[in-house]
Amino acid sequence: MIAAYSAVFPVYRTFVGCAINDPLFNNSAIGDFTLQFNSPAKNLSYFGTYVGAKSIAYPIKARATESAGGFDFSTAVNLTVADDSITLTNPALDAQIDTHVIVNAIARELANFPSYGFNADRNGQYIDSIADLDTVTKSPTDTLNIPAPYIVETGAIVYNGATYQPGDRFTTVAGQTTFTTVASGVVREILEAPQRHTIMARFGDGGSTVTTGTALVVGYFYYVVNGSVTYDSVIYNAGSIFKAIDTNAFTGSGSVFIALSTEAFQHYEPGIKPTSNNTGDARTGSILRGNGDPAYVRGGLGVKEFPINAKFIQIRYYIRVNNLKP
Repeated sequence: MIAAYSAVFPVYRTFVGCAINDPLFNNSAIGDFTLQFNSPAKNLSYFGTYVGAKSIAYPIKARATESAGGFDFSTAVNLTVADDSITLTNPALDAQIDTHVIVNAIARELANFPSYGFNADRNGQYIDSIADLDTVTKSPTDTLNIPAPYIVETGAIVYNGATYQPGDRFTTVAGQTTFTTVASGVVREILEAPQRHTIMARFGDGGSTVTTGTALVVGYFYYVVNGSVTYDSVIYNAGSIFKAIDTNAFTGSGSVFIALSTEAFQHYEPGIKPTSNNTGDARTGSILRGNGDPAYVRGGLGVKEFPINAKFIQIRYYIRVNNLKP
């Protein structure tokens, strides 16, 4: 590295304070240059995250104390959160957790979602080359899991209007829980491939203003525009977000509006730019589905899929037990 630098720049500059080490990429052979948790590049980036790992507005941290980290503990399912650690309480079951609302005040276009070691992705992180299949097959009268990937084992089958031959794969969609066959077809679930469903997110650009003394809505998130307010004995200054845990009003002279209320979560793919299909096939239309949804329509930016630049973001992470296989 030093030799290459010196060849380009004739005036030598010392590398005092620099560390030359293996950055510990997750899987550089397949182009996955995200960093492992023990990377020496930890906490070196502008936002305090890992150099090379993209962040949105600010880093999402795991901390044992909820207020010091990036996660909403009330949403945790089958998870134990500690400093720099998120583990399965029961290692045999799937888990999930939501982040706090992330403020992207100037509405920058989103380039990526922060991902973690448990977010196995289509590029191959934590996924080996041989798919793990369920031990039992599904017949036409059996109910299929949704959303989930399946492989046709024997006989041709018809699912959601499409015909699949032995060896073909398909992903189930909402409302289509069974398949038909005229050739004794059976399918088997691919257990190691729900990787497109490890991240969900919802977005907002802010709602109506809320005045002092107004009852809050449990579960809504509120943004302090200016001044400061007190809610549940905590002071929130301008630029802060707080979640209503009861209907009690806040006090203070600050200006507040709703950041997120009942916006729906959609599926997004980890590791790539989040895009969406929108109502009216227009960028300004409401989001119908994200690019991790099996029904997502791909057609090129500006055609049927659009970038996202929302002011308020909340991410939901899933830990799929069958993805945790090196």
